[in-house]
Amino acid sequence: MYKMFIPATLLTLLTATSALAEHKLLVTDVPDPGHVEARIDFDYTKETGKNFFLENVSAERIGSTVTVAAGVINGLKVSATLPYTFKQRVEGVKENGFEDLTLGARYSLTKSLVKLPVDIAVGFDWKLDSARRNDPGTRDNSYSPSVAVSKNLHMFIPYVVYQPEFIIHAHDGQTIHNLTVGTEIEFSHHYSLDVKVKESFNGSRGDIKASNTFEVEVGPYINVFKNLYLLPTVSYAVIGDVETKLGEKLLQKADGYKIGFGMYYLF
Repeated sequence: MYKMFIPATLLTLLTATSALAEHKLLVTDVPDPGHVEARIDFDYTKETGKNFFLENVSAERIGSTVTVAAGVINGLKVSATLPYTFKQRVEGVKENGFEDLTLGARYSLTKSLVKLPVDIAVGFDWKLDSARRNDPGTRDNSYSPSVAVSKNLHMFIPYVVYQPEFIIHAHDGQTIHNLTVGTEIEFSHHYSLDVKVKESFNGSRGDIKASNTFEVEVGPYINVFKNLYLLPTVSYAVIGDVETKLGEKLLQKADGYKIGFGMYYLF
């Protein structure tokens, strides 16, 4: 299936109708019917911390993510996202391969139904347990409804996104609450800056207690040709202590760094 996914994606992109000098990267935007958006991201992530014995531990990943979305009807888009890990090392254990496929949809209420002083979009993502047993998948299914609100203030477009993730597991589940607050700053028609903070509350699972992660990310949108955009990003995360319900700390004093580079095109 994966070998057919990329050629089919390229064929779709080559035959799609081209739009001019625009993007739909804002969290409340969707492509017009008949238009297709494609995005590929490459990133390097490193997390470091201390384990129960106060020994230094770390995890590194080099990977990419391909996302293709299409406008279906006015205000609605459907999408497919497939990550690939080139190299992942967690305490000496190395992995590579395709991760889990995510199917999604986003519907813009204010574009199709009502007129409000803010833009509102709702979405739904379904992550499949599709990775092969030897590939770095999560071994879980999950679903994630979302609601996003933005306000166009000309140069500034502040936005808020709330997206809980409900993980389905054979024995017990887990809910991760994700809240993102950010703003897009448009300096010119060819250059914008996206600044956001994200708070994730990881609910209890099994004998693991709940924990929090706080992340700050900065990334410009650089228009280089018609509707082709380059998307470099950098982020820093503070990872809350991970401990058992008996009080044993599995990970503490942890932080994470990510450097990424992406390309986006709207057809």
